[in-house]
Amino acid sequence: MQISYEQLNNLPVYTQSQQFIGRVGNIIIDADTHIIKKYLVKKSSLVKELLSALSQEKDLEVSPSQVISINKDKMIVQDNVARDRIGHEEKNKSVVSVPAALSQANEQ
Repeated sequence: MQISYEQLNNLPVYTQSQQFIGRVGNIIIDADTHIIKKYLVKKSSLVKELLSALSQEKDLEVSPSQVISINKDKMIVQDNVARDRIGHEEKNKSVVSVPAALSQANEQ
């Protein structure tokens, strides 16, 4: 199946457990290999609130290896996408406070 950027742009993104995390906002392509390196997902308002203490970045970065499926209606990513993001932030900061609501949301 082929999908155009117009179809991909603003596509809803859900985790495997059907949690809405945002919409595709952009993609990063390796100019040499013509391969998608990252999907940039505009965070939903809930995810923005939960991750605001960790990051000033607007978008979640999703690697192609984290994508389960893409069709014309939605993208499904691994449940650990937000958790991976938190792990990345913890490596870059000496002290990080993870909101309890985020931990509970990811465990479900």
